[in-house]
Amino acid sequence: MLAFVPSRASACPKIGDLIDFNCDQEIRIALVGDSITFGIGDKAPSATKGGYPARLARTMRRATFVKLAKPGATTSSLLRFLRRPANLSVISSGFDYAILVVGINNYWKRSTPPAVVRGIERIIGLFESFGTKVFVGKLLPNRRAFQQLFINDTNLALATNFTNLIDFSSLNVATDISPDGLHPDPSGYSAMSVIVRKFILTQAQVAAAARRPDWR
Repeated sequence: MLAFVPSRASACPKIGDLIDFNCDQEIRIALVGDSITFGIGDKAPSATKGGYPARLARTMRRATFVKLAKPGATTSSLLRFLRRPANLSVISSGFDYAILVVGINNYWKRSTPPAVVRGIERIIGLFESFGTKVFVGKLLPNRRAFQQLFINDTNLALATNFTNLIDFSSLNVATDISPDGLHPDPSGYSAMSVIVRKFILTQAQVAAAARRPDWR
């Protein structure tokens, strides 16, 4: 099932500052990932509260945000989670954009960076089959020294294979990461939301315009 994309003769008006990528007269954005997208390390994480998604929802009221997150997910287990009938129904209902941040848990499966890329490509394919434009986030910095080589090599692989990456390297590992050394703390999630909001309003719109020349 593919979302209908009208011809240039039937332009889709922008909603606020955002391109209505699937031309359904609303902006819906899926926030997809593992425990970081879920909000572990925040004060009140849940399926609907906490983390950077809740902060985005408070600052971008013209858009509807839907969290699709599985704590502990690797790229492959996240894909299985997304393919569950209930989640697939949500995905097929239509999103303009998806923000995908996943891959750090692949470390525990001894995945190589190219394997992470392939897993991400499969998730992108799922969303794109329903007309959603997907943007990938780099792995976040953390304080776990044993994961630094994996993070660096994976982020290099992501930069080699994807354009318009969301870069979280400005997070301060001393002040923005929770005591577990991995998940952001409340200040870290606030910083993430600022980064993602700026990306959606700038780079995402340039990329969407290149794919949707009919917007006005």
